[in-house]
Amino acid sequence: VTRLQDLSQEMLVRIMTEPKNAIAKQFTAMLQADGVKLEIAPLVFELTRAIRARHLHPAGHPVAEAALQRCDSAWRELGAAASELSLGPGEAGLVIEGGARITGPGADELADEMRARRVQRLRFRGEPNAAELAALVDALAQDPEALAQQGGLDAALRACGARSVEAVARA
Repeated sequence: VTRLQDLSQEMLVRIMTEPKNAIAKQFTAMLQADGVKLEIAPLVFELTRAIRARHLHPAGHPVAEAALQRCDSAWRELGAAASELSLGPGEAGLVIEGGARITGPGADELADEMRARRVQRLRFRGEPNAAELAALVDALAQDPEALAQQGGLDAALRACGARSVEAVARA
């Protein structure tokens, strides 16, 4: 087997989401079997991808902007289905309010990012705001020590006037 070209990020996402037996669909089915609301899986996946893009690229870079737009779309779809979502790092991964574990793509990575920044819970509510989402992604992509010196994730979100996303710090 030989490759003709490297896989781009967009190609990889298409491979993971579009085929009949796509891995994202398999994870969605497993989540559904465990009673987890399926609407959150795309948001978790896209939020993780946006944070990863910001780790690699500066704000305004086309890759980071495209990832942020996909995350915003996932948040808007979720907002249409649920008025509020609360999630946080559990002992072994990401959990939604009520304790159900999220095991889909990006969930463990997002839990690790939240733990590193001493975030106990993220609450998403109401109509999403692109500026607030960008502030959330930028803060979660920051060095944990630098973010702590600035007062933590909650302070970063308050500084941009965030109302649709809130961070609760670990004690």
